[in-house]
Amino acid sequence: MDARRRLLLSHFTLGLGGLGVFALTWRRLPTLVDIPVMTVVALVAAGSQYLSEREAFPAWLYAARDYGRAHPLVLVAGTTVVVAVVLTPMYVAPSTIRWYYDAFFGLYLGFIGHRIVYGLVLPVPEAALDRV
Repeated sequence: MDARRRLLLSHFTLGLGGLGVFALTWRRLPTLVDIPVMTVVALVAAGSQYLSEREAFPAWLYAARDYGRAHPLVLVAGTTVVVAVVLTPMYVAPSTIRWYYDAFFGLYLGFIGHRIVYGLVLPVPEAALDRV
């Protein structure tokens, strides 16, 4: 299997798996309030992935990524802090769970949408293939 197909398979598996989990656990249909949130998050996710594959983020961000890869304990500690900060509002105010569903659903939609455009319709960027 070539790098392009491995990338498409892994990204579609991750994206469709995430959509499936949220579709099965969501106990209601999205409302007119949910759709804009999902749309904005999907566009931000697709845009972030677009910039990441073209290495267009600031150099310090890539330096931090490389440092985390070289020092896994620092990466785990940093990830733990970020997850705790992001999830704290859900425990403090359970009414925010709705927005988490919208955000994660939009995240997976953006992830799949980007890979459809840059994988099926247009070619996958070389930088993305180099990381596979």
